[in-house]
Amino acid sequence: MNIVSADGISKTLGDKPLFENLSFGIGDGDKFSLIGVNGCGKTTLLRLVAGLDQPDDGTIVRSRDARIAYLQQIPPFDPAHTIEEHLFSGPAAHDRPEGWRLKSFLTDYGVTDLAARMGELSGGMQKKVALARVLATDAQLLILDEPTNHLDLDAILRLQDHLRDMKKALFMVTHDRMFLDAVSTGIWEIDRRQLFTYGGGYERYLERKAERDLSLQRSEDKAENILRTELEWLRRGPKARATKSQDRKDRIQRLLDREQIAAPGEIELSISGRRLGKKILEVRGITKRYGDRVVLKPFSWTFKKNQKLGIVGRNGCGKTTLLSLLTGTIEPDGGTVDVGVNTCFGYFDQRGETLDPNMKVIDYIKSAGEQIEVAGGVTISAAQMLERFLFHSGMQYQAIGRLSGGEKRRLQLLFVLMKNPNFLILDEPTNDLDIRTLTILEDFLQRFEGCLLIVSHDRWFLDKCCEFLLVFDEEGSVGGFACDMSDYIEMRAAQKAAAKEPEKKEKPAPQVRPRDIEKKAKLTFKERLELDKLPAEIGALEREKEELEGQLSGGRSTDDMARLATLGHRFEEVRAEIDIKIARWAELSEKEE
Repeated sequence: MNIVSADGISKTLGDKPLFENLSFGIGDGDKFSLIGVNGCGKTTLLRLVAGLDQPDDGTIVRSRDARIAYLQQIPPFDPAHTIEEHLFSGPAAHDRPEGWRLKSFLTDYGVTDLAARMGELSGGMQKKVALARVLATDAQLLILDEPTNHLDLDAILRLQDHLRDMKKALFMVTHDRMFLDAVSTGIWEIDRRQLFTYGGGYERYLERKAERDLSLQRSEDKAENILRTELEWLRRGPKARATKSQDRKDRIQRLLDREQIAAPGEIELSISGRRLGKKILEVRGITKRYGDRVVLKPFSWTFKKNQKLGIVGRNGCGKTTLLSLLTGTIEPDGGTVDVGVNTCFGYFDQRGETLDPNMKVIDYIKSAGEQIEVAGGVTISAAQMLERFLFHSGMQYQAIGRLSGGEKRRLQLLFVLMKNPNFLILDEPTNDLDIRTLTILEDFLQRFEGCLLIVSHDRWFLDKCCEFLLVFDEEGSVGGFACDMSDYIEMRAAQKAAAKEPEKKEKPAPQVRPRDIEKKAKLTFKERLELDKLPAEIGALEREKEELEGQLSGGRSTDDMARLATLGHRFEEVRAEIDIKIARWAELSEKEE
C-alpha cells in the first residue's frame, strides 16, 4: 500500500519549469534516493511529497493515517534556544519526537549537553540535533534533504546503518554516493524535467543510465538521418513537392518540431595554475588551544607539489582550525608556519560566504577576476568561465538570490578558481553539490598539479582525490595514514574488533610434524628475522615520539623557534617511520598466518 501517490504533477518556479507530468508512489519499506543536477527541483519535490508545497498541476494523495517527518537541508532554529527548547519547540514536520527514542538518538550522536545554545553549536552538531529530532518520531515515511551534510564519519556510518535496517519508508536527496549505495533500494533521477527510476544502488544506476543515454542518442541520430533524407527530397523542386503525399509532409514537420535530445551540459573545470616555488608550505610544531581545551598538539608537515591530502576527524575536533592556521587566518600558540613566496591559496570553505542576494551572478565572478588563463595557455573571460560552469547567458544577469543552494555553492567554487590558485583547500566541498558536478570536480582534482588539502567525510570523494590521510584524534593529535578512506575505515574497524576480543589464555603449542612445518612456512629466513626485530624497533620509535612531543609542548619563547623547527621535523620523520614499520609488520604477520 502506498503512503504517498502522485499523479501527473508539474511545478514551475518563477519562469523556470522544474518538472512536468510526474507520477509515482512510495510504499511501506521503500527507500528511494532522488538525484539530479542543482536547480532541477529535488528539494521542491521533497516538499511536495511532505505536503509543505502544492503542485501547479496533478494531484498528490497521502494515505489517511500517513505520518511523515521531514528534515530540511538547512534545518531552521532559534540561536537563543537551548537544545532542549529547540527539540520541543514545535512539530518535527508532521510528527513530534517521542522522549525515549529522542534520548537514545541524542546519546548515539554524542549530544549530551541539552542546555547548550543552538547558535553556539558547530554545523555538525546542529545537524545531529535535527536528525535526532526527526528519527525519534513515529513517522511511517522519513523525508531527508542532504542528511549527511556536515556530519563526521562516525555519525554518517551510524545513520547509514539505522536507515538501512529500519522498516520505515525513506525518500531522500543525497550526493554521498557510498551512503546512497548502502541505503537505497532504488534511485530516482530528475532529468530534462522528467522522472527516471532505477532499481538497486548507485553502481546499478550508472549502468542503466549509460544504457538509457546511449538509446536516446541513437534515437536522436536516427531521427536526424530521416529528417536529412526527407528534407533533401522535399527540395527537389515544385513538381516533386506537388506529388508528395500530405502525410509525408506532416511527418517532416513533426520531425522539425520535435524536442531535440541534446547531450546534457557538462561543467568544464580547467585552470592553468600558478607556478609553484621550491618551498610551498612548511609547518613546524604548531599548536593551538582555546582556554583549557587543546585543539591541536604539535603538528609538523612539509607540503609538496602534487600532494593530495585528506583531513578527517569528528565534528569540532579542530579540522577547520588547522586550515585557518595554515592560511594565516589565526596565529598558532606555538610553532611556525612558513608559506612559500609563490604559493597562492584558494580556500573553498564549509559554509560559504554570505552572498548578496541582489548582486548579479556575473558581477560576483568579475569581482574575483575579469579573465583567467585555462589549460593550454588560453585566456577566457568571466562570462565564458560562467558558461563552462553551466551558468548560461540568461542566468548570468540574474540576481544571486534566485539560485538554488547547490547553484550558489557551484558559483562560489568558480569564484575560488577564478583566482587561479596553486594550493587548493576545500572544506567539506561535497555539501550541496550535485553528483555530476562532483564527478567532474574529482576528475579536475586528480589532474590538478598544485597542492591539494581536503576536509571531507565523503568516502567516495576522498577515495577518488586523496592519496594520504591526516586523521585527528580526540586529544588533538594528528596522525598520518598512507591509504585511502575505504582502507582506513576497514583498518579502524579491524582495530575496534580486535580491542573487543577477550584476551585468550595461552595454550600449549601443538605438536607439529616436520611435514606440517614445510607446508605452513611462508616467510623467507630474511623476512622472519625482519619480523622478529620490528616490535622492538616500533617500540623505540614510539618512545622517541613521546619524548619529542613533550619537548615540543614545552617551547613557547621566540628563542625556541629554531629548536622547535628541528624537533618538529624529527617528530614528523619518526611518525612516518612508525606508520611504515607498522604496515610492514602487518604485512609480514598476515603472510605468516
